[in-house]
Amino acid sequence: MHSLDKWLLAMLPGILLFLGACQDLKEYRGTWTGKVEQSRLVRRGIDICARMDIEIRQIGASTLDATLTLRRDPDAAVCSSDLADEGVVMALPSASVTLAPVPEILNDALANLEIEGEPLFTHMSWIRLSDVPFMVFLTVYRNDRLEVRLTGPDAYAFFKLSRAGD
Repeated sequence: MHSLDKWLLAMLPGILLFLGACQDLKEYRGTWTGKVEQSRLVRRGIDICARMDIEIRQIGASTLDATLTLRRDPDAAVCSSDLADEGVVMALPSASVTLAPVPEILNDALANLEIEGEPLFTHMSWIRLSDVPFMVFLTVYRNDRLEVRLTGPDAYAFFKLSRAGD
C-alpha cells in the first residue's frame, strides 16, 4: 500500500465526520415518540408510564431546533403511583420545552462521546421540567433511530424513540 493510500485511509473517518457535521438531516424532521425504559437499572425518579415526544424542525451535528414533551402514556396500564416499591417520582409536566444544543459542549471533547451502536452524533441540551434542571442527551443513529437519556439531580431515564405513527 502506498503512503498516499495509507494517508487517505487514515483521513477518511475525519472527512466523513466533517461532512456529517455540515449536513442537515432532513429525514429526521418530524415527530418522534417512545416510552420510558421500564427497567429500574436505567430509570430513577421518572414515572414508568412516561412517554416522550420530540418534534424536530431542524437537526444536524451542530444544529438542533426541537421541542420535547414528557407526558403520561395514555396506553399505560400501570403507573409508578400504583406500585409500592417505585420510590419518589416527579410529576409528569404538561408543558413542552425547547431543545437547543449547548455550544460550549459542541466545542468540547464531550461532543465526541462514543455510545454503543455507532451514532452519527449526540446533542446535549439543558431543559427545565417541573422547575427542575435536566440534561438531555439526544443521540442520532443511522436508519431512523433516536435515543434520549434524561438526567437530573434525582432522576435518570432512557427512551428509544421511533417516528410517530410507526
